[in-house]
Amino acid sequence: MNINELSSELNRKKIRTCYLFSGEEDFQKEGILKKIKEICSEGRDWKDFNYNLFYGQQTKSKEIVECARTVPFMAQRRMIVIKNAEKFSADDEKKMISYLNAPSDFTCLVLLVNEAKKKFFKEIQAFVEHIVFRHPYENQISSWIKKETSKYGKTISQEACFYLKEEVGDNLIDLHNEIEKLAIYVDDRREIVLEDVQSIVGHTKEDNIFQLLNRVGEKKGKDALIIMRNLVKKGEKPIAILIRIAKYMRQLIKAKLFLEKGKTNEEIRSFLRINNFYFKGFMEQLNNFSLQELKDNFRLLLLADKEIKTGKKEAFLSLEMLILKLTCQSLR
Repeated sequence: MNINELSSELNRKKIRTCYLFSGEEDFQKEGILKKIKEICSEGRDWKDFNYNLFYGQQTKSKEIVECARTVPFMAQRRMIVIKNAEKFSADDEKKMISYLNAPSDFTCLVLLVNEAKKKFFKEIQAFVEHIVFRHPYENQISSWIKKETSKYGKTISQEACFYLKEEVGDNLIDLHNEIEKLAIYVDDRREIVLEDVQSIVGHTKEDNIFQLLNRVGEKKGKDALIIMRNLVKKGEKPIAILIRIAKYMRQLIKAKLFLEKGKTNEEIRSFLRINNFYFKGFMEQLNNFSLQELKDNFRLLLLADKEIKTGKKEAFLSLEMLILKLTCQSLR
């Protein structure tokens, strides 16, 4: 079963007795759990009487099973959520398998894990509905943003959507929070436009990754270093910044190769999926590099990546040196 199929069942108020939720996408997990809880509570004020949260490393299966066998208070269903279910002991796993083989029909039990690789999870596949909550692919984020925006009765322009995605990243929780702020900000206006996102989102992240990439592309090493240091101070990991620079360099290399093949600017923009808002600056930065220089830059990126991952050099220092080399030919 996938997320869409599960959502469809829940919309029909159909709930299974046992679920296994795995995967790293916590925002979608929480949304589904909230929906199940609402259905189980039947909209009544005493919903917490029939809701229990346990942790695999803290609670014995015996206690969980006893709870699952307890008739719900003034309701048809009880909901039990077990976080860190991968931390059950071998004995607890056996007891859980025994329960899952013959669960209470009035209890909805949900096991939560990041990875369902243990033998235990393979053994219970026949007794549970397993849904994997995978993080959306990059090309799915824009559709998700538009869908989430529509929940507030709003639409979002293509440019605003692109800017939001690139500014905030692909973390659904962060995106949801920004969309909620934007919906309040535009008030009665239906469409969220680029200027709205720049006012609300850009203002909270003045030194952003786009500015860093632009300064690298403009070969302004000093400015790039200042922005990078501010990003790290705000919690951005050096390896994450390195990945974004690598993606940017790959785009530059592809664009340069397309130009050599006689492709038009519009063909390049379309293939690389670069928004019109940024494309002019991107092409201006492309003129600052020869193809060989870009290839050399990518080798420097691979070297920095290796230094960081092997611990040969401290991540922050390695990133600083990389930015200097990318922006100053004499340092290579």
